[in-house]
Amino acid sequence: MYTLEIFLDKKPVLEELRNKIATDLEVEPTFYDGGTHVVIAHRIDLKMLEYFSSDENVYRIRGTYTGHGQGASIGPVFERDDPEETWDDYDKAHS
Repeated sequence: MYTLEIFLDKKPVLEELRNKIATDLEVEPTFYDGGTHVVIAHRIDLKMLEYFSSDENVYRIRGTYTGHGQGASIGPVFERDDPEETWDDYDKAHS
């Protein structure tokens, strides 16, 4: 079991992305940083990695091993480390 973290360049339409991931991969994602940080706890296979790495909006993929299928999601571990401000920062400054 892994916690997979996907960092996006652009803010997505959250409901559309949530439904697409749930339908295509049968997992429920959680979102952080205004939707530009997606977290999924699941067994990882090449299909899942290819699914995310082929998306042009994906900036970085990171993961953390959480156990032998018995561990629950530990939530996000990594923070954005790109020099750009996050959409969460943008939303706070422009609301």
